[in-house]
Amino acid sequence: MDGEEGSIFLFSLVSGYPVGAKMIYSMYTEGRLSKRNAELMAGLCFGSGTAFIFGCAASSAEIGKAILISNITAEILLAAVMSIYFRRSENLEKKSRKTGISADMLTECVCSSGKSLGEMCCCVVIFSVLAKILEKIGFFGYISANGGIIKAILDITAISEISVDVPTAAALISFGGLCVFFQISAIFRGKLSMLPFLMIRTAATFLSWGICRIYLKFFVSEKAAMVFAPVSRFHSESSPVPSVMLILMTGVVILETAKIHKIKPAE
Repeated sequence: MDGEEGSIFLFSLVSGYPVGAKMIYSMYTEGRLSKRNAELMAGLCFGSGTAFIFGCAASSAEIGKAILISNITAEILLAAVMSIYFRRSENLEKKSRKTGISADMLTECVCSSGKSLGEMCCCVVIFSVLAKILEKIGFFGYISANGGIIKAILDITAISEISVDVPTAAALISFGGLCVFFQISAIFRGKLSMLPFLMIRTAATFLSWGICRIYLKFFVSEKAAMVFAPVSRFHSESSPVPSVMLILMTGVVILETAKIHKIKPAE
């Protein structure tokens, strides 16, 4: 990867699921990345983000660190293997652009995350409703042993409601779930194939599971690693204040970004 792609890769590991794919898609539409490389990079630039792991998923800081390290290590290993292809690709035969991590890229990362929030919320609501319907008709009870895992595969936010072992939790978070895949597909607008993305995410899932098992064996106490318990809720679901504030802040980000894009230098 050159400087720009590498910076996006690093940001995507800690920024949240759709951010990396959105920035990679922007590079592709601007002609700075080939279609094939964009499809592969989108699969690599994928991470749940530290806020989700520590705030919504992990039952403790120790478990959260294990999941985060497992997921990031899996992405780095996949990137190292795929670098063989990237070195041979036409994009990297060109003179490397000396683009490093900058404040502008961080700002773009935050703005992209904010503008994607609306689509994310819609997808989460749809899949939450679907999960509730399946729950009401007894689907998850019928497949009792794996019902919770299936629920998390549909919508990864359900990870906070189920109890599984830590490696399985790391694998599910690395995979992302169908809800996130629909978000990525909406970003691609049909211009990029989802097949390479799905293949890379499947490989990352198994890698995260294996790495997490090894990490727990050497760095986490056996008692803490036994069960991945649902995280405690730190908010009141009956209070609309957090949701209203979040919507208002997202609106401000979208409006300010639109103003910036309208400002063009004089010709």
